[in-house]
Amino acid sequence: MSSTLDLPQPTPLGPAAGPEAPLAPTPPVRVGRVVWAGFGTAAVVVGALAGGCVWTAAHLSSSPTVHAVALFAHLAALIAGFGAVLAVDWMALLWLTGRRSIEAVLEAATSVAIPIWLGYAGLVGTGMLLEPDLASTWTKIKLALVVIIGVNGVAAAAVHHAMVRHPSRAAMMLGAVCATLSQACWWTATAVGFVNAH
Repeated sequence: MSSTLDLPQPTPLGPAAGPEAPLAPTPPVRVGRVVWAGFGTAAVVVGALAGGCVWTAAHLSSSPTVHAVALFAHLAALIAGFGAVLAVDWMALLWLTGRRSIEAVLEAATSVAIPIWLGYAGLVGTGMLLEPDLASTWTKIKLALVVIIGVNGVAAAAVHHAMVRHPSRAAMMLGAVCATLSQACWWTATAVGFVNAH
């Protein structure tokens, strides 16, 4: 007789009972649905804010001192907002040439999101104090571009969120479209503002 008892070994419970089970794949993000949802919401919100800003600008009268301060703040907001946009798009261009990773581009976009929106809000807020000529065609064009920039910015944020969760070719293509539209509108709005001021 053996001097030891042959006791049955306990069966491990849970995931340790067998080989490690593979993690369930992250479900793909429906980028188009996310972007269109963000686009629709942004169009309503930005449109309402733009209408409020136009009404406010039409009823404001600024002194020369306030006008000068608002102009300086307007230019500072342009540098902050547009400069941050250029930084992100430059990183995206480096990625296209293989000199940066897509993760670096997404990190850069996350880092400058606040300066972009602060600059945009500063442009809108100070613009109301500059007594724009709302009857001018150039002013109407600039206002339309400002609204498009805001709506496109929200759509770009939705694309960015989708790419962080699940990078895909569709998300990258939409990101490229948003970046191209952003550059076109920012540069055109800046040029229109310059022409309108002279």
